[in-house]
Amino acid sequence: MVRKNIILKKIYENPITLSKIAEWVDNRIKNKLDAVVVFSGARGNGKSTGAIKLGLRCDNPFLMGRDVLFSRDDVIKNFKKKEKGIIIADEMIMVGYRREFYNKTQQEFIKLLNTQRDKGNVFIACVPNFANLDKDILGLTFLHIHIAKRGIGYLFCPPPSSIFSNDRWKIDECRKLEERHLMRKIAGGVPAWKLPNFVGTLRFPKLTERQETAYQKIKDEKRNQFFEEGNEIEHQQANSMDRCKECMSKATWKRAKLLWECRNCPNSWKDPKYSVTTEKDIETIPLTYTRNTSKKSSLGVTIE
Repeated sequence: MVRKNIILKKIYENPITLSKIAEWVDNRIKNKLDAVVVFSGARGNGKSTGAIKLGLRCDNPFLMGRDVLFSRDDVIKNFKKKEKGIIIADEMIMVGYRREFYNKTQQEFIKLLNTQRDKGNVFIACVPNFANLDKDILGLTFLHIHIAKRGIGYLFCPPPSSIFSNDRWKIDECRKLEERHLMRKIAGGVPAWKLPNFVGTLRFPKLTERQETAYQKIKDEKRNQFFEEGNEIEHQQANSMDRCKECMSKATWKRAKLLWECRNCPNSWKDPKYSVTTEKDIETIPLTYTRNTSKKSSLGVTIE
């Protein structure tokens, strides 16, 4: 018991600094290794603060207005053109959510993360729940920092001996420990030092007043831009003939009936582009509509 208290005292009274973590990151870049760091924690605890403070301490150049990003498209664009830089995904849940593993742009992002290591970019992500990230992104992460409260974080690293394990972060084991503590009704949850992969604690200061003002301005501008673009896409979808205007579900083109039929509800509607009066006209109507990114009609689809 005495030995355990001595170890705990050493861990909590001698926290790892952000400068030390930046040194780890810089060494990985020099050795051409993946430099992916993930900050997790509840909203308002200071994930973005920790990410920005870390970015400022790394050797790679960092500008908050240029390198703090909020959308998947912006992250992909930066990965394609940037070298020896820093990319902070402030809303990582928009970029690499595990339930969107089928999303084509997410697949493109993971390919870039895997193949562009030699460009020497540092990637820092902020996410509420670490376990919600795509498994491929988890596999590339070398450091997880959980922000317990403002200015205090816990550091976790995967063991270097994980060769065949598909759960190198031991997420299932952590989940079982948490459930056990909940069943026993132990206040405060599982102590960080009891969790697998725990390596130490982190303490960091808050942003300066000038940094905080700049960050809030950047966040408001980029978030508004992201949601405006999303609303525009939704508006385009709402006015598309191959979507139901009531439930917004996809529709199927029925050549025999000359109608679009919703796949979700009983609604059907005519396509004004194909109003026919003779059997000969019906023969010219396409059997199916297919998506093609290279060549689209005014409906947003290409006719085969």
